Amino acid sequence: MKGVLFGEYHTGGDFGLVMTEKEISAPVPKTHYVEIEGADGSLDFSEAFGEIKFKRRTMKYVFVSTSPRFEFWTVFTRIQNALHGKEFRIIDDEDPGYYHIGRVSVDKWKIDKVLGTITITVDAEPYKYRLAETVRTEGITGTQWFGIWNDRMSVNPIFRASAPMTLVFEGKTVSIDAVDTDVMSTDIVFKQGNNTLQVTGEGTLTIRYQEGAL
Repeated sequence: MKGVLFGEYHTGGDFGLVMTEKEISAPVPKTHYVEIEGADGSLDFSEAFGEIKFKRRTMKYVFVSTSPRFEFWTVFTRIQNALHGKEFRIIDDEDPGYYHIGRVSVDKWKIDKVLGTITITVDAEPYKYRLAETVRTEGITGTQWFGIWNDRMSVNPIFRASAPMTLVFEGKTVSIDAVDTDVMSTDIVFKQGNNTLQVTGEGTLTIRYQEGAL
C-alpha cells in the first residue's frame, strides 16, 4: 500500500491509511525589490548577497482510513500521538530517491458515513535531499581535473585524502595536509551543474556531499 513514511511510521503499513490526495507546493523564492521614485519598475536585489534563497514549503496529504468505523477515534488518537507536532525525515513512496525534513501537523479528521478521512500537513525545508549521500573516490597521480555534477542546492563537499594534496577550485587553492581526516573548506562550494576541480598529489581522494533538489 503506497503512502508516506514519517520517520519510522508508514501511513499504510502502520495506520492503514490510503492516500487520496497530495499537494506539494514549490518553495517561494526570497525576493527583495526596491522601488525607485521617478522610474518604471523596481530594482531586484534578491541575489545581491549570493544565490537566491527559498522559504519553507507546505506539503499536504489526505488519507482515508481502512479501519472499521468503530475504530476511527482509536486510529485518529494513535496518529496524533505518533506524528502531531513532531519533525521527521519524510519519504514519499512515489519519490523514493529523496527525503524531506519537516514538522508534521495532523490537520483534521472527518467522518462521513462509513469513511474516515484525515488530513496531514507538513511545514518542510525548501529542498528535498537525495536519500544516499553522493560519494566519489578517485586515484590521484600528479595533477588531474574532474567534472563533478551537483543538483540544485549548493553544498560544501567533504574531502578525505590518503596523502597530502592540493585542490584548486574557481581560482582558490585549498591544501589538504591532514591524512585520512574529513576536511571541508568554505572556499569550495559545489553549485548546480558541472563543477571543475583540479587536484594535485599522489594517493586516493574521496569526495562526499549531500545533494538537494527542489
